[in-house]
Amino acid sequence: MGVPQDQVDVILDLMKFMRTPEQQQLTWPAFIGPSIKAATLDKAPKDIQEQVKEFWRPEYDQIGTKWKTARRWWSRN
Repeated sequence: MGVPQDQVDVILDLMKFMRTPEQQQLTWPAFIGPSIKAATLDKAPKDIQEQVKEFWRPEYDQIGTKWKTARRWWSRN
């Protein structure tokens, strides 16, 4: 029983795709930022950059340095 292997393969391919820097750059509007360091704001589309710049607060830059955060279990970087 369980998930058929062909479906597992598709899900894993989707997850790998979603973790690429190009896809992670699209997560900036959620103000959670990308989960990988290579997906910097300067590489995000211009409309996303403008949105983030308008609403970004300086204290967001201190997350992870001033305040402790839990390491994401799926993140390797």
